Amino acid sequence: MDRLLGALTLPALPAWAAITALHPRWRRDWRARWGLDPAPVEPGAVWVHAASVGEVTAAAAIVDRLPDPVLVTCDTDTGVAQAHRLFGGRRGVAVGAKPVDHPFTLAPLWAEARPRVVVFVEGTFWPALAWRARRAGVPVLRVSARVGRRTRALAGVLGPWFAPVDRVVARDAEAAALLARVHRCPVDIAGDPKGDRRPPPPLLAWGRPFGVLGCARPGDARRTLDAIREVDPVLPLLVAPRHPARFDPAELAGARWVRRTALVDRVVPADVDVVVLDTVGELGACYPGARFAVIGGTFDPAIGGHAPHEAALEQSPELVTTLRLEARGARGWSLGVEAQDLDASYDYESAAQFDPLLAAAFGRAAGFTRVSEFEASGRSVALYG
Repeated sequence: MDRLLGALTLPALPAWAAITALHPRWRRDWRARWGLDPAPVEPGAVWVHAASVGEVTAAAAIVDRLPDPVLVTCDTDTGVAQAHRLFGGRRGVAVGAKPVDHPFTLAPLWAEARPRVVVFVEGTFWPALAWRARRAGVPVLRVSARVGRRTRALAGVLGPWFAPVDRVVARDAEAAALLARVHRCPVDIAGDPKGDRRPPPPLLAWGRPFGVLGCARPGDARRTLDAIREVDPVLPLLVAPRHPARFDPAELAGARWVRRTALVDRVVPADVDVVVLDTVGELGACYPGARFAVIGGTFDPAIGGHAPHEAALEQSPELVTTLRLEARGARGWSLGVEAQDLDASYDYESAAQFDPLLAAAFGRAAGFTRVSEFEASGRSVALYG
Protein backbone atom coordinates (compact mmCIF):
# COMPACT_ATOMS: atom_id res chain seq x y z
CA MET A 1 0.00 0.00 0.00
CA ASP A 2 2.82 2.45 0.75
CA ARG A 3 4.16 1.84 -2.76
CA LEU A 4 0.76 2.63 -4.26
CA LEU A 5 0.50 5.82 -2.17
CA GLY A 6 4.01 6.73 -3.28
CA ALA A 7 3.19 6.28 -6.95
CA LEU A 8 0.02 8.35 -6.69
CA THR A 9 1.72 11.25 -4.88
CA LEU A 10 5.06 11.20 -6.74
CA PRO A 11 4.05 13.82 -9.36
CA ALA A 12 3.31 16.34 -6.60
CA LEU A 13 6.68 16.03 -4.84
CA PRO A 14 8.62 18.66 -6.87
CA ALA A 15 5.99 21.32 -6.30
CA TRP A 16 5.73 20.42 -2.62
CA ALA A 17 9.51 20.59 -2.26
CA ALA A 18 9.49 24.10 -3.72
CA ILE A 19 6.67 25.22 -1.44
CA THR A 20 8.39 23.94 1.68
CA ALA A 21 11.66 25.55 0.62
CA LEU A 22 9.95 28.94 0.42
CA HIS A 23 7.76 28.63 3.52
CA PRO A 24 9.35 30.60 6.42
CA ARG A 25 8.71 27.84 8.98
CA TRP A 26 9.02 24.63 6.95
CA ARG A 27 12.30 25.63 5.35
CA ARG A 28 14.05 25.62 8.74
CA ASP A 29 14.28 21.82 8.64
CA TRP A 30 13.96 21.47 4.90
CA ARG A 31 16.81 18.99 4.41
CA ALA A 32 15.50 16.73 7.17
CA ARG A 33 11.95 16.89 5.79
CA TRP A 34 13.17 15.72 2.40
CA GLY A 35 15.35 12.90 3.67
CA LEU A 36 18.65 14.64 2.97
CA ASP A 37 19.74 15.08 6.58
CA PRO A 38 18.30 12.28 8.75
CA ALA A 39 18.56 12.52 12.53
CA PRO A 40 21.58 10.64 13.96
CA VAL A 41 19.65 7.81 15.57
CA GLU A 42 20.87 4.44 16.75
CA PRO A 43 19.42 1.38 14.98
CA GLY A 44 16.56 -0.44 16.64
CA ALA A 45 14.88 2.71 17.96
CA VAL A 46 11.31 3.17 19.09
CA TRP A 47 10.08 5.78 16.62
CA VAL A 48 7.71 8.16 18.44
CA HIS A 49 5.95 10.71 16.25
CA ALA A 50 4.28 13.77 17.81
CA ALA A 51 2.75 16.44 15.60
CA SER A 52 3.50 19.59 17.60
CA VAL A 53 4.07 21.04 21.07
CA GLY A 54 1.07 19.48 22.83
CA GLU A 55 1.77 16.03 21.44
CA VAL A 56 5.45 16.35 22.38
CA THR A 57 4.40 17.01 25.98
CA ALA A 58 2.33 13.83 25.95
CA ALA A 59 5.15 11.92 24.28
CA ALA A 60 7.67 13.08 26.88
CA ALA A 61 6.07 11.07 29.68
CA ILE A 62 6.13 7.97 27.46
CA VAL A 63 9.70 8.49 26.26
CA ASP A 64 10.82 8.75 29.89
CA ARG A 65 9.74 5.13 30.36
CA LEU A 66 11.11 3.68 27.13
CA PRO A 67 14.43 1.87 26.79
CA ASP A 68 17.01 3.48 24.49
CA PRO A 69 17.32 4.12 21.64
CA VAL A 70 14.35 6.39 20.89
CA LEU A 71 13.64 8.59 17.87
CA VAL A 72 11.24 11.53 18.34
CA THR A 73 9.98 13.27 15.19
CA CYS A 74 7.57 16.19 14.81
CA ASP A 75 5.62 17.86 12.01
CA THR A 76 6.01 21.49 13.07
CA ASP A 77 9.06 23.60 13.77
CA THR A 78 7.67 24.50 17.20
CA GLY A 79 7.26 20.81 17.98
CA VAL A 80 10.85 20.10 16.97
CA ALA A 81 12.04 22.99 19.16
CA GLN A 82 10.04 21.71 22.13
CA ALA A 83 11.41 18.19 21.62
CA HIS A 84 14.95 19.56 21.60
CA ARG A 85 14.21 21.42 24.86
CA LEU A 86 12.87 18.29 26.52
CA PHE A 87 15.29 15.70 25.14
CA GLY A 88 18.28 17.71 23.96
CA GLY A 89 21.49 16.19 25.21
CA ARG A 90 19.77 13.06 26.53
CA ARG A 91 21.77 10.06 25.52
CA GLY A 92 19.91 7.52 23.42
CA VAL A 93 17.18 9.94 22.24
CA ALA A 94 17.37 11.50 18.78
CA VAL A 95 15.13 14.38 17.69
CA GLY A 96 14.27 15.63 14.23
CA ALA A 97 11.61 16.82 11.82
CA LYS A 98 9.59 14.02 10.30
CA PRO A 99 10.29 13.54 6.59
CA VAL A 100 7.51 14.16 4.10
CA ASP A 101 5.18 11.15 4.16
CA HIS A 102 6.43 9.48 1.00
CA PRO A 103 8.45 6.26 0.57
CA PHE A 104 11.36 8.13 -1.10
CA THR A 105 11.73 10.76 1.61
CA LEU A 106 11.13 8.34 4.49
CA ALA A 107 13.71 5.81 3.27
CA PRO A 108 16.93 7.46 4.60
CA LEU A 109 15.64 7.97 8.16
CA TRP A 110 14.02 4.53 8.16
CA ALA A 111 17.35 2.99 7.16
CA GLU A 112 19.11 4.85 9.99
CA ALA A 113 16.54 4.05 12.69
CA ARG A 114 15.50 0.55 11.62
CA PRO A 115 12.70 0.94 14.21
CA ARG A 116 11.34 -1.89 16.26
CA VAL A 117 8.07 -0.01 16.96
CA VAL A 118 6.37 3.04 15.42
CA VAL A 119 4.23 5.10 17.81
CA PHE A 120 1.84 7.89 16.80
CA VAL A 121 0.84 10.20 19.66
CA GLU A 122 -2.68 11.63 20.03
CA GLY A 123 -4.37 12.55 16.73
CA THR A 124 -1.44 12.45 14.33
CA PHE A 125 -1.17 9.65 11.78
CA TRP A 126 0.81 9.28 8.56
CA PRO A 127 -0.23 6.39 6.29
CA ALA A 128 2.99 6.02 4.26
CA LEU A 129 5.06 5.62 7.43
CA ALA A 130 2.50 3.25 8.92
CA TRP A 131 2.30 1.09 5.79
CA ARG A 132 6.10 0.98 5.50
CA ALA A 133 6.21 -0.35 9.05
CA ARG A 134 3.52 -2.93 8.30
CA ARG A 135 5.42 -4.16 5.23
CA ALA A 136 8.59 -4.49 7.36
CA GLY A 137 6.77 -6.37 10.12
CA VAL A 138 7.17 -3.48 12.60
CA PRO A 139 4.26 -2.91 15.04
CA VAL A 140 2.32 0.36 14.64
CA LEU A 141 0.68 1.87 17.72
CA ARG A 142 -1.47 4.89 18.47
CA VAL A 143 -1.04 6.20 22.03
CA SER A 144 -3.18 8.72 23.91
CA ALA A 145 -5.34 8.55 20.81
CA ARG A 146 -8.13 11.06 20.50
CA VAL A 147 -10.87 11.69 17.98
CA GLY A 148 -10.92 14.90 15.96
CA ARG A 149 -13.68 16.43 13.90
CA ARG A 150 -12.57 14.80 10.66
CA THR A 151 -12.45 11.35 12.24
CA ARG A 152 -15.94 11.83 13.64
CA ALA A 153 -17.27 12.98 10.29
CA LEU A 154 -15.58 10.26 8.23
CA ALA A 155 -15.68 7.38 10.70
CA GLY A 156 -17.58 5.17 8.31
CA VAL A 157 -14.94 5.24 5.57
CA LEU A 158 -11.64 5.45 7.47
CA GLY A 159 -11.10 1.73 8.05
CA PRO A 160 -8.60 1.27 5.18
CA TRP A 161 -6.74 4.44 6.20
CA PHE A 162 -5.94 3.01 9.64
CA ALA A 163 -5.52 -0.60 8.49
CA PRO A 164 -1.78 -0.86 9.33
CA VAL A 165 -2.35 0.02 13.02
CA ASP A 166 -1.76 -2.95 15.35
CA ARG A 167 -3.02 -1.45 18.60
CA VAL A 168 -4.74 1.72 19.83
CA VAL A 169 -4.39 3.13 23.34
CA ALA A 170 -7.18 5.69 23.69
CA ARG A 171 -7.28 8.68 26.01
CA ASP A 172 -10.74 7.95 27.41
CA ALA A 173 -13.78 5.72 27.02
CA GLU A 174 -15.55 8.05 24.58
CA ALA A 175 -12.53 8.15 22.29
CA ALA A 176 -12.12 4.38 22.58
CA ALA A 177 -15.70 3.76 21.46
CA LEU A 178 -15.29 5.96 18.38
CA LEU A 179 -11.81 4.66 17.54
CA ALA A 180 -13.07 1.08 17.67
CA ARG A 181 -15.29 1.95 14.70
CA VAL A 182 -12.36 2.92 12.47
CA HIS A 183 -9.67 0.44 13.56
CA ARG A 184 -9.45 -3.28 12.95
CA CYS A 185 -7.29 -3.92 16.01
CA PRO A 186 -7.60 -3.96 19.83
CA VAL A 187 -8.47 -0.61 21.42
CA ASP A 188 -7.48 -0.04 25.06
CA ILE A 189 -7.85 2.91 27.45
CA ALA A 190 -4.93 4.37 29.39
CA GLY A 191 -5.66 8.08 29.86
CA ASP A 192 -3.61 11.15 28.96
CA PRO A 193 0.15 10.90 29.58
CA LYS A 194 0.46 14.69 29.89
CA GLY A 195 -0.61 14.41 33.50
CA ASP A 196 2.38 12.23 34.32
CA ARG A 197 4.94 14.99 33.84
CA ARG A 198 6.30 16.62 36.99
CA PRO A 199 5.12 20.22 37.35
CA PRO A 200 7.74 22.83 36.41
CA PRO A 201 8.49 25.77 38.73
CA PRO A 202 6.21 28.81 38.31
CA LEU A 203 7.14 30.90 35.30
CA LEU A 204 5.78 34.31 36.34
CA ALA A 205 5.69 36.33 39.56
CA TRP A 206 2.18 37.73 40.05
CA GLY A 207 2.05 38.90 43.65
CA ARG A 208 -1.77 38.59 43.65
CA PRO A 209 -4.48 36.08 42.69
CA PHE A 210 -4.86 35.39 38.96
CA GLY A 211 -6.60 33.09 36.52
CA VAL A 212 -5.39 31.21 33.44
CA LEU A 213 -7.03 30.66 30.08
CA GLY A 214 -5.01 27.88 28.44
CA CYS A 215 -4.98 26.76 24.79
CA ALA A 216 -7.32 29.61 23.88
CA ARG A 217 -9.11 29.42 20.56
CA PRO A 218 -10.45 32.49 18.73
CA GLY A 219 -13.11 34.17 20.85
CA ASP A 220 -12.23 32.35 24.10
CA ALA A 221 -10.35 35.31 25.59
CA ARG A 222 -13.19 37.77 25.01
CA ARG A 223 -15.79 35.44 26.47
CA THR A 224 -13.71 34.60 29.53
CA LEU A 225 -12.83 38.24 30.21
CA ASP A 226 -16.45 39.36 29.90
CA ALA A 227 -17.63 36.67 32.31
CA ILE A 228 -14.94 37.28 34.92
CA ARG A 229 -15.17 41.08 34.74
CA GLU A 230 -18.85 40.96 35.71
CA VAL A 231 -17.79 39.51 39.05
CA ASP A 232 -14.25 40.73 39.70
CA PRO A 233 -13.15 43.73 37.61
CA VAL A 234 -9.54 43.60 38.82
CA LEU A 235 -8.63 39.91 38.77
CA PRO A 236 -5.78 39.52 36.23
CA LEU A 237 -5.77 36.78 33.62
CA LEU A 238 -3.07 34.94 31.71
CA VAL A 239 -4.18 34.12 28.17
CA ALA A 240 -2.27 31.38 26.36
CA PRO A 241 -3.42 31.27 22.70
CA ARG A 242 -3.36 27.88 21.02
CA HIS A 243 -1.57 29.59 18.11
CA PRO A 244 0.21 32.70 19.46
CA ALA A 245 1.02 34.09 16.01
CA ARG A 246 -2.68 34.11 15.07
CA PHE A 247 -3.99 35.70 18.26
CA ASP A 248 -6.10 38.81 17.69
CA PRO A 249 -5.40 41.49 20.36
CA ALA A 250 -8.82 42.96 19.60
CA GLU A 251 -10.20 40.28 21.94
CA LEU A 252 -8.56 42.21 24.79
CA ALA A 253 -10.20 45.54 23.97
CA GLY A 254 -10.55 47.67 27.10
CA ALA A 255 -7.95 45.67 29.05
CA ARG A 256 -4.38 46.67 29.85
CA TRP A 257 -2.29 43.84 28.51
CA VAL A 258 1.31 42.89 27.95
CA ARG A 259 3.11 40.07 26.18
CA ARG A 260 4.99 37.61 28.34
CA THR A 261 8.22 38.33 26.43
CA ALA A 262 7.92 42.03 27.35
CA LEU A 263 7.91 41.38 31.10
CA VAL A 264 10.99 42.43 33.03
CA ASP A 265 12.39 39.55 35.09
CA ARG A 266 9.06 37.73 34.51
CA VAL A 267 7.32 39.99 37.06
CA VAL A 268 3.72 40.96 36.25
CA PRO A 269 3.14 44.69 36.97
CA ALA A 270 0.27 45.57 39.29
CA ASP A 271 -1.48 47.66 36.61
CA VAL A 272 -1.66 44.84 34.03
CA ASP A 273 -5.02 43.11 33.45
CA VAL A 274 -3.90 40.43 31.00
CA VAL A 275 -0.63 38.72 30.18
CA VAL A 276 -0.55 37.11 26.74
CA LEU A 277 1.71 34.06 26.59
CA ASP A 278 3.41 34.63 23.24
CA THR A 279 5.87 31.76 23.65
CA VAL A 280 5.45 28.05 23.02
CA GLY A 281 6.03 25.29 25.56
CA GLU A 282 5.66 27.37 28.74
CA LEU A 283 1.97 27.02 29.53
CA GLY A 284 2.51 24.25 32.08
CA ALA A 285 4.68 26.58 34.16
CA CYS A 286 1.94 29.25 34.17
CA TYR A 287 -0.69 27.19 36.02
CA PRO A 288 0.94 26.94 39.49
CA GLY A 289 -0.67 29.39 41.89
CA ALA A 290 -3.66 30.18 39.66
CA ARG A 291 -7.05 30.56 41.29
CA PHE A 292 -8.75 28.81 38.40
CA ALA A 293 -8.09 27.52 34.90
CA VAL A 294 -10.38 27.73 31.89
CA ILE A 295 -9.28 25.40 29.11
CA GLY A 296 -9.60 26.51 25.50
CA GLY A 297 -12.31 24.91 23.39
CA THR A 298 -14.71 24.95 26.34
CA PHE A 299 -17.02 27.31 24.50
CA ASP A 300 -17.23 25.09 21.41
CA PRO A 301 -19.71 22.22 21.84
CA ALA A 302 -17.86 20.27 19.14
CA ILE A 303 -14.70 20.31 21.29
CA GLY A 304 -15.85 20.59 24.89
CA GLY A 305 -12.46 21.70 26.19
CA HIS A 306 -8.97 20.43 25.51
CA ALA A 307 -7.20 18.03 27.88
CA PRO A 308 -7.42 19.39 31.45
CA HIS A 309 -4.83 17.16 33.07
CA GLU A 310 -1.87 19.54 32.84
CA ALA A 311 -3.83 22.26 34.63
CA ALA A 312 -5.18 19.78 37.17
CA LEU A 313 -1.73 18.51 38.01
CA GLU A 314 -0.23 21.93 38.58
CA GLN A 315 -3.06 24.00 39.99
CA SER A 316 -3.04 25.44 43.49
CA PRO A 317 -4.65 24.72 45.82
CA GLU A 318 -4.67 21.18 44.40
CA LEU A 319 -8.31 21.53 43.39
CA VAL A 320 -8.91 22.20 39.74
CA THR A 321 -10.03 20.93 36.45
CA THR A 322 -11.33 22.38 33.26
CA LEU A 323 -14.55 24.29 32.86
CA ARG A 324 -16.64 22.41 30.34
CA LEU A 325 -19.58 23.33 28.17
CA GLU A 326 -22.77 22.15 29.84
CA ALA A 327 -25.87 23.76 28.44
CA ARG A 328 -27.00 26.77 26.46
CA GLY A 329 -28.07 29.61 28.74
CA ALA A 330 -29.17 33.20 28.43
CA ARG A 331 -25.70 34.21 27.23
CA GLY A 332 -25.56 31.37 24.76
CA TRP A 333 -23.38 29.23 26.98
CA SER A 334 -23.27 27.99 30.55
CA LEU A 335 -20.29 26.36 32.18
CA GLY A 336 -19.63 23.98 35.00
CA VAL A 337 -17.28 21.23 36.09
CA GLU A 338 -18.33 17.60 35.89
CA ALA A 339 -16.07 14.81 37.05
CA GLN A 340 -17.87 12.34 34.80
CA ASP A 341 -16.62 14.31 31.79
CA LEU A 342 -13.11 13.16 32.63
CA ASP A 343 -11.43 9.81 32.11
CA ALA A 344 -12.75 7.27 34.60
CA SER A 345 -9.48 5.33 34.41
CA TYR A 346 -7.89 7.95 36.64
CA ASP A 347 -8.42 8.14 40.36
CA TYR A 348 -10.48 11.33 40.63
CA GLU A 349 -11.85 12.50 43.96
CA SER A 350 -14.58 15.11 44.21
CA ALA A 351 -13.69 18.02 46.43
CA ALA A 352 -16.34 19.70 48.54
CA GLN A 353 -15.25 23.17 47.59
CA PHE A 354 -16.76 25.73 45.25
CA ASP A 355 -15.42 29.00 43.96
CA PRO A 356 -18.05 31.74 44.25
CA LEU A 357 -16.31 33.83 41.59
CA LEU A 358 -16.59 31.10 38.99
CA ALA A 359 -20.09 30.24 40.15
CA ALA A 360 -21.22 33.82 39.56
CA ALA A 361 -19.24 34.35 36.36
CA PHE A 362 -20.29 31.15 34.63
CA GLY A 363 -23.84 30.78 35.85
CA ARG A 364 -23.69 27.97 38.41
CA ALA A 365 -21.61 26.62 41.30
CA ALA A 366 -18.43 25.50 39.61
CA GLY A 367 -17.10 22.47 41.42
CA PHE A 368 -13.54 21.26 41.32
CA THR A 369 -11.95 17.87 40.94
CA ARG A 370 -8.68 16.81 42.45
CA VAL A 371 -6.42 14.50 40.49
CA SER A 372 -4.73 12.21 42.98
CA GLU A 373 -2.90 9.83 40.64
CA PHE A 374 -1.63 9.84 37.07
CA GLU A 375 -0.27 6.72 35.47
CA ALA A 376 -1.27 7.08 31.83
CA SER A 377 2.24 6.80 30.45
CA GLY A 378 3.00 3.73 32.53
CA ARG A 379 -0.17 2.00 31.34
CA SER A 380 0.53 2.99 27.74
CA VAL A 381 4.05 1.58 27.82
CA ALA A 382 2.90 -1.58 29.58
CA LEU A 383 0.27 -2.23 26.93
CA TYR A 384 2.83 -2.54 24.19
CA GLY A 385 5.87 -3.57 26.19
